[in-house]
Amino acid sequence: MPVFLVWSALCCLPAISGVYAFFAKKPVRFLDVKTVPITDIKGYNRAMGFLWLGYAAAMEALGLPLLAGMDSPLCFITLIGTVLCSVLLMVVYDRLKKVCTDKK
Repeated sequence: MPVFLVWSALCCLPAISGVYAFFAKKPVRFLDVKTVPITDIKGYNRAMGFLWLGYAAAMEALGLPLLAGMDSPLCFITLIGTVLCSVLLMVVYDRLKKVCTDKK
């Protein structure tokens, strides 16, 4: 149970980033250091908000097997699912960036 509580607390961080993205006036940065030129800032930030909130919800759902205990074979779902969810996050962001960047 304590492991799940820590997991849930850490899942709040991307959710907070998602809520922040909805109200941001400038383009929200992802995991990269530089910002990309965005044409539709409001649409981009909205998409980023949904991206982060979806990621937080998926990670929270992947943490549910931790309620069975750390010695449960279900923890394998959490391990593999976390990796796949993080890779999917980066793939979706890459497509989002291609749609919202300046096409000159």
